[in-house]
Amino acid sequence: MERVLQKFDANGDRRITRAELAATFESVVRAATADEVARIMEEADTDGDGYISFAEFVRANVTANAAMAEEDLRHAFGVFDADDDDLFRVLKGLGEASTVTQCRSMIDVVGCGGHGLVSFGEFKLMMRRGRGLGNART
Repeated sequence: MERVLQKFDANGDRRITRAELAATFESVVRAATADEVARIMEEADTDGDGYISFAEFVRANVTANAAMAEEDLRHAFGVFDADDDDLFRVLKGLGEASTVTQCRSMIDVVGCGGHGLVSFGEFKLMMRRGRGLGNART
């Protein structure tokens, strides 16, 4: 994170100004609008001093990464948010050689409620534990 901050921090004072933020966007991605810069500063500058400190920079990036991870999980859950026959079709499409019975078993192992379904919370917990659906087999 320190090296990333240095890319933004043109004068080396370990703080990012509006001008430094705008200049970095322009050189790396595209020119940011004044509204975009203002929104980023408002979200990241939590102490309101007009600068993004290293601590604020780290906190903003961790928060953004967590939000993206949650969104990615919701998207993946949407792909697998199905009954055992649909899970079978998805896994088959991914090249997995699973039977419908194995898919039912995967759902039973992951689903804590014993109701033959996997909630988003159960799916998220399974993915964060690194089990994935393929590793949920009994």
